Amino acid sequence: MFRYNHIGYSPSAPKVFVMDNPQEETFSVQTIDESVTWKEVFTGDLRKSGDLFLGDISPITAPGDYRICCGEEKSYNFVVKKEPYALLERLITTFYTWQRCGSPKGWAGVCHQKMDHLRGKGTEKELDMRGGYHQSGDLRCWNDGCSSALYGYLRYAEESSPVWEDGIFEEELRWGLDYFRKTVSPEGYIYDCQFVPLGWGARDYYDTPGPLSVHYNICRLLARGARYFREKDPVYAGEKLFLAERVWRYVQTSSAFDTPYVPSVKDLPRGTQGARFYWQNRKNCTGMDCASAAAAWDLFLATGREEYFRRTVEDMDKVLAHQITKGEACGLFRDRMDNEKLAFHDCSYGHNHSGMVFLADLILSGQDSPRKEAWKEALERYCDMIVREFSLFPLSSGMPVPYGKNFLNDMPKAPPFTDSPIPLVHHRNPSTSRAASLALILASANGIFGKKEYAFYAQHCLDFLLGCNPLAASAVTGVGFRHPIHNVYGQFFPSTPQIPGGVIHYLPGEYDLPVAGLFLRALTKFRSTAGTEEKK
Repeated sequence: MFRYNHIGYSPSAPKVFVMDNPQEETFSVQTIDESVTWKEVFTGDLRKSGDLFLGDISPITAPGDYRICCGEEKSYNFVVKKEPYALLERLITTFYTWQRCGSPKGWAGVCHQKMDHLRGKGTEKELDMRGGYHQSGDLRCWNDGCSSALYGYLRYAEESSPVWEDGIFEEELRWGLDYFRKTVSPEGYIYDCQFVPLGWGARDYYDTPGPLSVHYNICRLLARGARYFREKDPVYAGEKLFLAERVWRYVQTSSAFDTPYVPSVKDLPRGTQGARFYWQNRKNCTGMDCASAAAAWDLFLATGREEYFRRTVEDMDKVLAHQITKGEACGLFRDRMDNEKLAFHDCSYGHNHSGMVFLADLILSGQDSPRKEAWKEALERYCDMIVREFSLFPLSSGMPVPYGKNFLNDMPKAPPFTDSPIPLVHHRNPSTSRAASLALILASANGIFGKKEYAFYAQHCLDFLLGCNPLAASAVTGVGFRHPIHNVYGQFFPSTPQIPGGVIHYLPGEYDLPVAGLFLRALTKFRSTAGTEEKK
């Protein structure tokens, strides 16, 4: 069976495919033209890599339709052309509209129209929280994942001007931002939410702060949204910026985040996010220092106030102080200086768009700072670590998730909440969200450093999402082939239809809107950095 990118490649992209049990040691590539006849244009030898066989077709650069042949086996056709992923981008943006909650445009129609409940502090009252998005193949509307997802959409809208846009971006962003403004309490904290029990009726929100990462995510989203609408609708933009700064001030002055998050609901069922998802989610840890730096940066862009940029630099200095700079773990980050546990090991929604994604953003922004060289050194160390980890595993054996090979069998635990190891994704559990994140980081780093290995593995991550994976399946419904059937478990009821543009969370898995946001950003970064030559 061939494992390759089902859509195709840009002309200058590295192009590698994988086979499990080839019939022969050589392969050929064929193209088709106006004669409607397949013609051989390239031949090559397969190379053994672990239990797999690799073929390199990078010399194929001419635009056209192609297929790979090995013995009697032939792949489906794929394309080589400039911007081959334009349709993919359009489909993923429509997935947001399908996932709307309470909208006639959503897959569930005008659902969840009852007034919700605000519980806690000895009083209960009704709360109008209609709107937002179903995060996955379910009825949840989680603040952290959905805000992360919309932030990815917003960044795509900022950087893209497709001919089909025609006001779609503004409409979708208003829909999402109008929901997230409701999540901000008068005091400035984000209402906690777990939605148990889950169904078509009213949902439960809690009059206590949600996780710290939720506050930074929504602060960033509102601030960046204010910047996006600054010229289009100044009054609307001002409202969103006011709320973003309210959330920021609450985080700075509250002691609620000095310890890890504890859910408002005990004995949560499978499919919900309990303490074990958020054990690194508190002040003065690397992940949240980075999220704080990212939030301050977005506030700086929205306001132009230097105090926010100074805070970005200060927080990034804390993050960089936690990076391991020697030995086999070089490039990784400690959670805190007082322990050896690794950072970024809790719920990924808290740092999908911060972490090294943000560090690359900061460098690419061109913002002048005496710390810029230190930022670049830290990012390069991290990306070199990713390359080292990728080299330990055959391509397409599964998704290598670089946390350091010496740490895979010593996963940190989350005391005092659970005795079970944190469920880290590793190289035998192929995570599409991690693939999208690494594609974005490495493509960004390629734009900064111009290293060929960064471009190669960035493309590999993209290929993984679109067919070069153990299932030989596209992770995006409606694009490519062999789409996995979604799992049904926990709170994933009722089963969601196979929606075009939906991106699954892992192979096999269920839809997850945050992955869509990361994937959109990665695709825009590929457009801007594809073909970058190695700098001398």
